[in-house]
Amino acid sequence: MHLRPRNPKRDRLVNEPLAAYSYFQIGAIQSFAGFTDYFTAMAQEGWFPLLCVGLRPQWENHHLQDLQDSYGQEWTFGQRLYQQYTCYTVFFISIEMCQIADVLIRKTRRLSAFQQGFFRNKILVIAIVFQVCVGCFLCYCPGMPNIFNFMPIR
Repeated sequence: MHLRPRNPKRDRLVNEPLAAYSYFQIGAIQSFAGFTDYFTAMAQEGWFPLLCVGLRPQWENHHLQDLQDSYGQEWTFGQRLYQQYTCYTVFFISIEMCQIADVLIRKTRRLSAFQQGFFRNKILVIAIVFQVCVGCFLCYCPGMPNIFNFMPIR
């Protein structure tokens, strides 16, 4: 209540510094988190990041049924496709979680999130729950591999 309200003629809701911050800093953080989780999911199955670089021609070869990963395991094309779809899902969920964290972080500029109150804005809470439900639906609903190429996360 100590801050003066913004002047609607002079102060805009979205200005250049806010747009630059949103696209360059927050976008870079979210994409870094997505790619980190993508490469982590690949590494958990034996595809280390250095091996993944330049692997695309062999990865997408339908006739190559014995592509070796970092541990020497051989992967068929179907297994590689399943892993690729799993990584798509991991990337999507990672971006979704970053957006939830970002909305909680950016909820207030001066007060902490605990002083502002997490659950006072019911619309925001409903939106977060809805976003989590959509993510779970896309991950675990049967038929999603055929529609969106999403696989359940193990």
